[in-house]
Amino acid sequence: MTILDNTGQIVSSGEVRGTVMDAVARPDGTLVVFSRRFISTTVSTVSSDGTVTPIANLLGTPLNPPRVGPDGALYFGAGLPDLLSPVGANVGYRTYRISPRNTVRAFAFDTDVAIADDGTAYLVSRRYGISVLRVIPTAGLGRTTLLPLGTDPSAPVLGPDGTAHVTAGVTWFGSPQTRVYTATGDSIAAHTVAGLPAGAVVGADGVYLATFVEPGSEGPGTSYVSRLTAGGVGTSGLIEGRIAEFQVTAEGTVFAPIDGAGAETPVAVIDRDGTVHTVLLPGTLVVGRRAIRDGGTYNVEDVGYVNYATGGREYVAVLSADGTVARTIELPEGATGGSVFYSPDGAAFEMLEYRDAQGQTTFRQILALASTTYTDKVPGGRFTYVRDAVVFGPDGVGYLLTGSVSTQIGASQDLDVLGFNAAGETVSRAGGLTNPVTTYENNPYRTVLAFGRDGTAYVTLYFTPDDPGVYAVTAAGAQKVVDLEYVQYHQGFPPTFGLDGTGYVTSAELLSGDADGIALVTVFSPVTDL
Repeated sequence: MTILDNTGQIVSSGEVRGTVMDAVARPDGTLVVFSRRFISTTVSTVSSDGTVTPIANLLGTPLNPPRVGPDGALYFGAGLPDLLSPVGANVGYRTYRISPRNTVRAFAFDTDVAIADDGTAYLVSRRYGISVLRVIPTAGLGRTTLLPLGTDPSAPVLGPDGTAHVTAGVTWFGSPQTRVYTATGDSIAAHTVAGLPAGAVVGADGVYLATFVEPGSEGPGTSYVSRLTAGGVGTSGLIEGRIAEFQVTAEGTVFAPIDGAGAETPVAVIDRDGTVHTVLLPGTLVVGRRAIRDGGTYNVEDVGYVNYATGGREYVAVLSADGTVARTIELPEGATGGSVFYSPDGAAFEMLEYRDAQGQTTFRQILALASTTYTDKVPGGRFTYVRDAVVFGPDGVGYLLTGSVSTQIGASQDLDVLGFNAAGETVSRAGGLTNPVTTYENNPYRTVLAFGRDGTAYVTLYFTPDDPGVYAVTAAGAQKVVDLEYVQYHQGFPPTFGLDGTGYVTSAELLSGDADGIALVTVFSPVTDL
């Protein structure tokens, strides 16, 4: 383990046994390193002078980046080699927790973890049809509750106040119900809601849960929307039909279009008291969910946006809290929208796609719904190597990721990154980034952008000797901030940034177990003129 200063000089180093898999920092600044040796993991702390101190030896190797709680506790899943796999895959073994005092607890691998701002951890573990909710507070005694047998409970969902909610659908005596478990660091309470779980949204004043009761011999079935808080559960009036998706505003208004293929689209508008109003839109509902990273969950405006199609064109109805249509947005010819998504500060957007006669996506574009502002159109469709269509940076700027593929054999893929602000204005653009470096964010999902301390997005190019380097996404295009030395059979990584903003980018030998192998680290100053 080598420690560098902001000039790239080696300050100190210490020996870590095995192959380093990951390293994370605790809130107190302690560096924790995870290294693999055969089928086990050694967890060590590294001091500022390079002293390495092993704190745990665990069976299994990390399958995802460790999560660090505000109290310094660590959580990660570990796997073992799959002896039946011809490609050397892993199977899940355990989920581990390492406490701030470095004691270890093991849970079933199928465990979902949510961590509140005060460090309280909520875990839902499943094994052999038995599910358990655990609460591990930063201080005091933990709590455990057995969830209904044979159910598939949800992961813990944190409300805005740090309260966790877990749902489990059950059918008792022919009556479908959802058991809602509300947990804090001090208690676990259970409530019952009619219908089975059908989606949840985190609002400004609680977690909103949709449930659905399947139809009997007649009728479309019925839905409900409940607001879950630390104080209990408030459920709306009955809604005819199944909710396709729903939006929540900061004021607590819910807009829920009803699934169906009719010539009209009913939308349930639910006020804070649970009263349901219904409005009919003159077209067929259009829903297109997008993969958005680090966005918000609710709209700061007290309006809703619903897409519908009629007469060969697509529209967005803007609904007021009283259920009236305030205005209608006609999308550009050839454009299809989809589900609304939000920036971290609650601005509403849609991603539009344009397709050719064969149904292939040829362009993408972002529409800011509040101002009806369109960004530039970006050629191409989904960038193959990452899941997310839009990524928000730490400063709230959104980045639309688009990929274009060559038709030649062994095709390379170009990445196009478009940055947009809360008003929907294009603020940066970088195109033609051929075969950018990606890295696992959470297996199997990969990420391609790295963010500096000021929020600037960076991309690393390293796969060929043609102009390798780190590029910033700026208003002037892709701005190269540092050259990299290309070495055949090495792989590059996205940059990381120190607390002072200094950038570090690494390349290392590909698939090498050589103890004498080297890594090249290039130090650079972040871009300042955007």
